[in-house]
Amino acid sequence: MPDRFWSKVDICGENECWVWLASRLPTGYGQFRLYGKMRKAHVVAYVLTHGTVPEGMQVNHKCVGRPDCCNPKHLYAGTHYENMRDMVDQGRHIGQAPGEAHSLARLSNADVLEIRRLYSEDGYPQNVIADMFGISRTQVHEIIYRKRWASI
Repeated sequence: MPDRFWSKVDICGENECWVWLASRLPTGYGQFRLYGKMRKAHVVAYVLTHGTVPEGMQVNHKCVGRPDCCNPKHLYAGTHYENMRDMVDQGRHIGQAPGEAHSLARLSNADVLEIRRLYSEDGYPQNVIADMFGISRTQVHEIIYRKRWASI
């Protein structure tokens, strides 16, 4: 399995970002199927190199703006708070447009309103709505309950 994983990474200079070459999430993070479950590629890279992620921690990037980086030297186990603090310190939170104006947005504001309407007024199941819009059921759930696209 390690060989299969690393074959999908552009391993270059020791201190450079190692870019994930295979499937990616809309957010830019690589994804890799491990033991039947899709996982973020940088997390798999961390686990293969450093071992299990400690309880209550997540795998964070030291590099700026590269969610597809899998270089183990650029990854560390940290808290969500540390990750958010890094984001502010690196200036990645500034100028991130909400909604459809965001550079990675796959939905329009109208799509979001339609998703909420289909669920609340027409009673469509979340998995059906997800298929209609080409997104995950989790994303639909987060849109409906305003964990995503809260500004719309």
